[in-house]
Amino acid sequence: MKQLSFILAVLISSMVWGQDYEYGKVTREQLTMESYSDDPEAEALVLYESGKAEIFEDYEGLRLYFTFKTRIKIFDKEGFDHATFEIPLYTNDSKTKTESLEFVRATSYNMDTPPTAIGDDDVLYEKYNSNYRIAKFTIPKTKEGTVFDVEYRVKTPFYFYNFHDWKFQSDIPKLYSQYITKIPANYKYNAKIIGALEFDEHTGDIERRCVEMNGGAADCEINKYVMKNIPAFKTEDYMTSKDNFISQLKYEIKETQNFHGVKQSYSKSWKDIDHEIKTSFDLGKQARKERAFSKLIPEHLASMPKGIDKAKAIYYHLQKEMNWNGENHILSDVNVKEAFENKKGNIAELNLVLLNMLKASDFEAYMVLAREREDGFPTLLYPVLTDFNYLFIKLVEDGKTYYLDISDDYLPFGMLPLKALNNYGRVIDFDNESYWDNIYMNSLSMQNIFMQYQIDSDGYMTVKKAEKNTGFLATRKRKVINKINQDSYLKQLEDDLSAHNNAVITSYKNSNAKDSDKQLQELFEIEYEDPFQEQQLFFNPLAGTLFSDNPFKLKERNYPVDFGYPRAYIYKIILKLDDAYQIKHLPENVTYNVGEALKLDFKTQQSNGMVTLDIAFYIKKAVFTPEEYQDLKKIFSEIVDITNNADIIIEKSE
Repeated sequence: MKQLSFILAVLISSMVWGQDYEYGKVTREQLTMESYSDDPEAEALVLYESGKAEIFEDYEGLRLYFTFKTRIKIFDKEGFDHATFEIPLYTNDSKTKTESLEFVRATSYNMDTPPTAIGDDDVLYEKYNSNYRIAKFTIPKTKEGTVFDVEYRVKTPFYFYNFHDWKFQSDIPKLYSQYITKIPANYKYNAKIIGALEFDEHTGDIERRCVEMNGGAADCEINKYVMKNIPAFKTEDYMTSKDNFISQLKYEIKETQNFHGVKQSYSKSWKDIDHEIKTSFDLGKQARKERAFSKLIPEHLASMPKGIDKAKAIYYHLQKEMNWNGENHILSDVNVKEAFENKKGNIAELNLVLLNMLKASDFEAYMVLAREREDGFPTLLYPVLTDFNYLFIKLVEDGKTYYLDISDDYLPFGMLPLKALNNYGRVIDFDNESYWDNIYMNSLSMQNIFMQYQIDSDGYMTVKKAEKNTGFLATRKRKVINKINQDSYLKQLEDDLSAHNNAVITSYKNSNAKDSDKQLQELFEIEYEDPFQEQQLFFNPLAGTLFSDNPFKLKERNYPVDFGYPRAYIYKIILKLDDAYQIKHLPENVTYNVGEALKLDFKTQQSNGMVTLDIAFYIKKAVFTPEEYQDLKKIFSEIVDITNNADIIIEKSE
């Protein structure tokens, strides 16, 4: 990530406002194009795209005009979604100012029919919420091979605060994308360049006295940013928000100056933000209620000696007592005493109750402001309070750091929900300055499975299975077990097992299904109703377990792989055979290690009519860089191959 600071200076470069594009001038080559050579699988291709954001004066005063132009080629029916456009239009809370769609035109072109344009009635307006309505239209007569042009312009009175962002990259490739900005000198912005792609062109110029108001005038800085031959951004499993990596420009207002010379700063230091949180928000006041909560701690907790066991006891007590209401309010609508009395509250209230009770017990604890994983990383370069929509607690005890969140009923002490694992969190220290923490889970979550198969002389197979899960893997399993009744849960498991043979679970019990501080244990007994009658049996005891499909399929990936937490899968499988059978083939042993972070060990052995398979698959860190992607892809390819092809060939004895 790089930062551009728009400091006006005379730049010697000239500004070219266009490329070889004119509305309606579609070529035969574009119409007959069947695929894009750089991405043959692409369902559509942006042939041209341009955005232009300008602040200038009209009869209503200063306004921001955003003009959008594009030409898109549709290759197949999967690309039809790109022929529908939705334009959000904002209205302020008082309903006194609103954005408007000034004009729109769109025309489709096909080889066998005349061009077809949308009419005024084809643009529909839908209410999205109290502040937004959506202008929506679909390109007519779109089919495989269609090329269409679209142009529209939006006028907004929110010219300085909501400057228009621009995404150069999307889920389809683009041949050309340009963004042009025209900003008066009395409006200064922080601009973030996000993503791995470089500009093919970035030029700048000055337009003198571009804005004149109230007897004053300002020059404008004009910037043009161009990218060419932009690959599609392809999402894949195990990633944070694509907004963290897709190539784009984002703007945040830093300072304004009116035509009388009065300046207004919007870019604050963290010292300013700390002071605001302490004094101006519910959050700061509600985080300092430890004196009140010292009287609310149950006696059995208050009497415990200070130490990590007491911290855990407080955590688990509140986790069981309080419920999350599904809301994430953190800067307003926070009342910890009311939440405690009602045993229910939003994410800030629940975790601030925990904070106050820990501090009342003389623990060193802090609140941490964060941003949910799916919403993108919080801005690190400068404070943006609206970036934060989540809150959890940092506990420091005996030199160790723990991150805590009581909103999830099945989360063990010292672990955060996956949605909160978003690289960074801002630790608010009321006695000192706030600071960033890197938020990673380092403890290993484990799945340990023991399975014993037995085939009798008539070909009937029975299985005894013991499964143990810890950490996040246990949390995920607990949610499944407790969400549905036991019969439904077992029916799902039977269906999965019966995909490979007709199975019935004859016995089941679990331990610690609701106790997140303990290891989750499950015991199964399974019978396969259909006997094996063939002379030769191909039997894969791993079918349907571990990973049957490789989640990593990209040729290359230029953003990190983020598992959220380290994990390990340890399987031991024993196959006992009657004397009526003999082993003809066992799968080969496999060992594949990449440093200390990735380890795969698969071993088979045979002794006295018994076959043993041992698998150990370790992913010992949560985040892998793009440079490590090929190693990940390879080791997952190996584990998928083992899962799907660990065939044991069994023959009936003569």
